[in-house]
Amino acid sequence: MDSIIGLDFETYSFTDLIVHGLDNYTHDEYFTPLIACTHGPKVGQRQRFDFIADYNGARSALIEALGDNTIAAHNAGFEQAVLEQLGIDVPSNQFVDTAVLARAAGAAGKLEAAAPQ
Repeated sequence: MDSIIGLDFETYSFTDLIVHGLDNYTHDEYFTPLIACTHGPKVGQRQRFDFIADYNGARSALIEALGDNTIAAHNAGFEQAVLEQLGIDVPSNQFVDTAVLARAAGAAGKLEAAAPQ
């Protein structure tokens, strides 16, 4: 693996994630990845992928950006599920879940609380 790259998605679904769970959320007929953002190990190494403006272009560019890098994501299961819906196969061992790391270090699990800690 090359290096660590951060990944975060913004999505839309008619199904409530909290009430109905991740699988129902991502398999809802209205589920839509809106944007993804990555951040590489170097300062200013950020990319944004707009699936609304150019779905196929964003998907291809995201595949290239992820490559063989280790992917850091807060609640990585969500990012994995979105990638699966996009038809992008990334093995689980390529992910590091920062929510798990935060809890293991004694910080809160939710990003809003863990980030300042």
